[in-house]
Amino acid sequence: MSDSFNTQTIKALTELGEVLGFSDLEFDDEDDTCLLQLDGKLEIGITLNEASNEVVVHHCIGRLPEENRYDVVEQLLEANLFWAGTRGATLSIERERGDVFLARALNANGLDGARLGAVIADLADIAEYWGAFLEKGTIPQVKGVATDAPSQVSFSDHSQTISEASSGNISVHDKK
Repeated sequence: MSDSFNTQTIKALTELGEVLGFSDLEFDDEDDTCLLQLDGKLEIGITLNEASNEVVVHHCIGRLPEENRYDVVEQLLEANLFWAGTRGATLSIERERGDVFLARALNANGLDGARLGAVIADLADIAEYWGAFLEKGTIPQVKGVATDAPSQVSFSDHSQTISEASSGNISVHDKK
């Protein structure tokens, strides 16, 4: 990793860890990913992509249903159109297993822990919405959200309050 990319991304992750009450957040050496678990159920990955100078925040929201597959895929694509139903993130499908992913790429330049935390909280909110959609099979009404609109969620929506993070609502997974 280049020194400036490495320094910036480690700094952002360290700042996020300080807010969450973790002193040892780090990217895994094998796949450059750090995994966080929100509320004991929602696993959010933070992956480095040095080639594009980005940090990608991602989550597998579920699996495509066997029934209504066409309608579900159509709805997911509609949500992707100008990010109307994803607040700037992108929904995608892993074809072999049918897993549906939600991901958002962030430019690493100037990235800090506050911005990273806000994107994680926003992605968690969106992931819960689309995860519920996949589970229930009902097609929700997609409401447009400007890509530059501030998120209406915070970590407190997923973990009571940020100060309670160390009590177990947000945890770090060490894949080693």
